[in-house]
Formats: sequence, C-alpha cells, structure tokens
Amino acid sequence: MRDPVREETEFRSANDLLHARLQGRISRREMIHRASSIGLALPVVGILLQATGDNRAFAAETTIPATKRSKPDGETKRGETLNVGVVGVIDSLNPYLTSLFGPSFDILAGVMEGLLSFDSNQQLQPALAESYGISDDGLVYTFNLREGVKFHNGDAFTSEDVLKTWEMLVNEDFPARQRLGWEKIKSIETPNARTAIVTTSEIYAPFLSNMSAGAFNNAVISPKSLLEKGPGRFIRDSADPVGTGAFQFVERRGNQIVLESFTGYWGGKPNLAQIIVTVYETYAAQLEGLLVGEVDLIAHTGVPGDSKMRDVLEIEGINVYEYPGLTWGHLDLKQVDLLRDSRVRQALDYATPRKRIVDEVLLGEAIPAVSDQSPGSWVFDDELNARSFKPERSAELLDDAGIKLNDDGWREYNGELFRIELWGEASDPQAPGILNEIAASWTEIGVVATVKFEKRDILWGPTGYQFTDRMTAGYYRWSNVNDPDNMFYWHSSQIPTSPGGPGGNIPAFFNEYSFQDQIDDLTSRAAAETDVDTRKALYVEIQALLLKEVPVIFLFWDKNFSAAAAKIGGFWPSVFNYLLWNAGDWYMVE
Repeated sequence: MRDPVREETEFRSANDLLHARLQGRISRREMIHRASSIGLALPVVGILLQATGDNRAFAAETTIPATKRSKPDGETKRGETLNVGVVGVIDSLNPYLTSLFGPSFDILAGVMEGLLSFDSNQQLQPALAESYGISDDGLVYTFNLREGVKFHNGDAFTSEDVLKTWEMLVNEDFPARQRLGWEKIKSIETPNARTAIVTTSEIYAPFLSNMSAGAFNNAVISPKSLLEKGPGRFIRDSADPVGTGAFQFVERRGNQIVLESFTGYWGGKPNLAQIIVTVYETYAAQLEGLLVGEVDLIAHTGVPGDSKMRDVLEIEGINVYEYPGLTWGHLDLKQVDLLRDSRVRQALDYATPRKRIVDEVLLGEAIPAVSDQSPGSWVFDDELNARSFKPERSAELLDDAGIKLNDDGWREYNGELFRIELWGEASDPQAPGILNEIAASWTEIGVVATVKFEKRDILWGPTGYQFTDRMTAGYYRWSNVNDPDNMFYWHSSQIPTSPGGPGGNIPAFFNEYSFQDQIDDLTSRAAAETDVDTRKALYVEIQALLLKEVPVIFLFWDKNFSAAAAKIGGFWPSVFNYLLWNAGDWYMVE
C-alpha cells in the first residue's frame, strides 16, 4: 500500500540532498552514500534545472575545448572498471545492420576496427592496414595489412577477412543498412595473407574515408569464419560482435553492455580492465546517473538547446568538453512556384533570425550556419559570412520579384497570396521554438507562413510534405560524414524518381535547381579529385554557390558536449569518431 506521508518525506530528503549538492556542501560520493542509506531514487532533473538557472557565462568559461587528450595529475591506476553512459536505443550490435549509429557505434568503436581510422583532427591513421598505396589511375588501392592481429574469437586477421566482409556487404540477401564505399569496389584480390588489392569501379576521392572506421561509417572488418556461413547464419551468430579492437564484448545485463580488455590486442593491453556501458532512454536519466555516480563518463550531455551541459558543469569532479559538430540544422526549400526564384529564397534567408534562434531557442549551444560544411571540417570556408537579419532587404527582393504587399499587408503575386508551410518533426523538442520564430519573422514581411508538425515516419515518407506540390520549408538536421563529399544532397543523380524513393536531393523532386548543372559539375569533380588542395578549393566554391543560391536556408551547426570525471586520462571526444574510438588509451588516476 502506498504511504503518501513517507513518500513526501523521502522526496523532501532527496530535494534537500540535491540542493546541498548544488550548493557545494556535500560531495557527489557523499550524496550517493546518503541517498542509498535512506533508499531514495533521486528526482534529479526538475530540481537541477530549477536550482542552476541560467549560467551561460559560467558554462562558457568552464567548458574545455576538446583539442587534446585529458591528462590528469596523479598516479595511473591499472585494471580499473570505468562506467560509461550513452543515450538512445541499441537496435543491433551488428555494425552492418544497426540503423541507430550513435549509441551502437559508440560501443562498437572500442570493439571493431577498419583498415584505417581517423584521429581527432579528421586525419586518416593506420589501423588494420599499416599502409596503403594508390595506383596512378586512382582505381586500385593496395592495403598492407598489420601482422599479429587476432580477432576476439582467436582467429588470425588476414586479407581473406577483408574480402569476405565486402562480399557479405554487397550480397543482395544481406540487409545492410548502408554500403557507402563498399559499393564502389569492383574486385578484391588476396595474393597473400598480408595484402588486399582493392579495385574500384571509378575514381572516388572519399573512398578511403568511407572505408575507414569513423563517424557514420560501418567500414569495420569481421572474421571470415562468421562471414562464410552466409547471410542468415551470420546475422544470427554475430548478434554479439566479434572484432579486433582493444575491448571485447562479454555480455548484456539489462540496459548495460559489459566489455573487457582484450589482452591479445595488437596495440598493447589496455589500461582499463573493463568498461560497462549503461544505455539510458533519455538525457535526463543519464544526467541523474552522472550526478549520483552511476557513470563517470558520457558521450553527449544532450542536444543543442537542451544539452543539460550547464547542469553537468555543476557536478563536482566532472569536466565538460566542447567541440564543433558535423550536423547542420536547416530549412529545405522545395523547388516549386515562387521558391524557384533565387531572389525569393534570398529574401526568406534575410528574414530568418538565425542568431536569435541560436541565442534564445538553442541557448547559444550552436553556431550560426553559412553552408553545408562544418567549422570542424578541413574544407570549411571561414571567410564566408551568413546573411544578416535584414527584413528591409527581404522586402526589397520580394518587391523586385513582383511579390507585392496588398491592402491587407500580405504579399501577393498575380492575385495569389504568398503562402508557405513550415514543417517539422513532431517529436523534435527544438522544432516548435525554431519554426515559430521563423514563421513570426516571415509573417512580418507579409508572407502567410503556417507551422505544421507530423510524425517522423509520415513526415519523411511518400505522403510527407516533400512530395506535395505546395510551397514548403522543412526543418531538420543533416549530418555529414567524415569526408566532405555531400553529393547525396545536391547532385541531380540523387533526385528521387518517385515519392519516398532513394536519394537525398528531395527539394528538387518537382523541378531541378536553376543552378543544377553547376552544382552537378562541382560535386562530381570534387568527389573524383584526389589532390587535397584542389579538392578543398572545389568545396569552397560549392559553399559559396550554396550561400548565393540558397537552395536551403542554413540555420546552425551543432556544438557538441561530452563529460568525464577529472580522474580519467586519455579521453578525447571527437566529432570524427564514436565514443570508444581511443578507449585503449584511457586510464584512471588516484
């Protein structure tokens, strides 16, 4: 039977503990001890938000730029267990089947490896391949494989594992979630155990990036002994991942996944004995876990505008690391009716209060965006500037396009009101604030702007807004991969041929862009260019073209925040890698 008096007493006790913790009167560990001694489940989130208030200035001064590995003072402890938190759902730990790359690959990054990897500065590094060479015609890649590498099941790593991984991923009976890079391979020769000769079907500059373990890539190698069983058996037998990484999968315990150090790791025995990953459903639950000491390290504190970074900064002994993201929030502008006129698209851009959105809706946890390349990318053009918020300039451009104000203060063209629908995903907590800000601003210049929301599966399905013939602007966040190639979003070959069909250039479904030939040429040349300087120049040109033509309205780039206890060394959060990418280097100090 419920005891409301006891429950109220426990709630007040927890409340008092939390306020004492936030005022610095007790430590985090003492708080854990007191809470457990009175049997409390701490109601952290509401109290924290209430207690901390707006401390943006404090947060900006105390986050740590993630430019190098953490290096705490103190004597290194060996054989420790580290508790780590991630947020989301683990739909599969098979790297080729998971559709939820974030939480799954945060774990898999410490378990499985590719031929190459990325460091924290977007530079390719040797992994299972010690070196590689490229033929003069740019079609043949010769990978020299590392000796002495073992899979967690004891199998020796050879070139046959590379061949069989490719054969599985391009097998039509295997439901791979993505084949990026793998589908460019024409053949793989294995003249000996240490050599894999990969011939591609075309010159494709992103190939090495696509074939490297990193952000949004599944280019990891599995053992031949599992792969040669065929798609069905491989799916069944690889539910528990087998790789060559610094840590090996041990078991699942409810919402926890247990990894142990792999003593046979080619890179040397890891400092930590064990990593236990707790998978939380929400960032609020993860915050509670961090506060009470259930975990000491988390991949992300949250999302822009609801990052909970400020609350994490209040926790004693926890450092918050900040780094730029690869994700850009934007409005896609469907190429129909008045939106086909670049003057109209520029006008809407001038009337979009991106800085206010960043400051007030996202609480400064993002960067106003100019184009599709992140400030963290090596091709980012830092000389480009986004359009300022100038409603008066917007009005001039609309007048010039013949879209005039009527007697009621609304914009008309040939007797028809300029109506545009702004769409967002119903489950996105930031979408209402962002879209309502934009709609209010566009209304001020006389555009009839209405905000609509829909569930994810409908919004992005064949009956969603993108495939109606009405003028629309759709808000969502798009993430680039480690390579800057974004042909998927801009090239005419990526225009779907039917509603809901494959291809990312959906705004051009009804009509190609007026500059389609130009963007096709630039993206094609950039994807085929292997000279780094020439390639960067092409992407700089693409960014300038997108700024000029406004096929979409770029709103912001994410800032990322990770957190780790000050006693953890070797931690280096990176937008180019998943959480456990360098876990073999992690250690703890006294």
